[in-house]
Amino acid sequence: KDWKSTLTIIENQKEKITKTIEVNHPLSYQGFRFYQSSYGWDWKNLQLQSEIKKRSNPQYSHPLTLVPGQPQNAPDNLTLVVTHFVPDFIITQSGQITTRSLEPHNPAAFIQVKQGHKNLYTGWIFARFADFSLSQAAEPSDYHFLLKDVQAEMYSGIQIAKDPGTNFIWAGCIFLGLGLFLAFYWPPREIWGLIENHNGVVNIHLGGVASKNKETLIQEFTRLIREIRGFK
Repeated sequence: KDWKSTLTIIENQKEKITKTIEVNHPLSYQGFRFYQSSYGWDWKNLQLQSEIKKRSNPQYSHPLTLVPGQPQNAPDNLTLVVTHFVPDFIITQSGQITTRSLEPHNPAAFIQVKQGHKNLYTGWIFARFADFSLSQAAEPSDYHFLLKDVQAEMYSGIQIAKDPGTNFIWAGCIFLGLGLFLAFYWPPREIWGLIENHNGVVNIHLGGVASKNKETLIQEFTRLIREIRGFK
């Protein structure tokens, strides 16, 4: 799954830049970097789209919007209330009901239904499995309760970072790379020369040293001797 967020920078009531960001692809503006660090759903503020049907009348359908914790009246003197909601329903090995993750892979709601003062239905209904329910009905009921959709606001967590020393770090990396290049491909070597004049006879003494790539030093040293001998 690829989660993206569109950010717009507004400065002095003017839009400066708009960019769609995702993980490892931030928005940069005047030294600031805006990263997408997290995302999710606001499960504390959601609406559940439900439907009431009758087994005796397949054509009967009554849509209903439910908010957890708020009783909602329906025809035939029915009152529905959602007491629990989990976005990814699972039953553990110990028999406990919990959520496997915070993503809506298997959303489920626990509802209580009364008809007047009579408890009519109590149990879990599922958005992905409309025909399946975990219910505790006091007695067989003609009503069938469905969870059609789950609506919750999505959010993106944005992290803002600014490092004024970034340019110096990049400059240091460039100089470090240049130094490594010179160390490997331009090895240091030295050649010394001593010129002596004894009674009109000129003697030249040469010597050299190289920390690496000595073959290149030998070639250069040989070329230098050849040039000196050919000089008149």
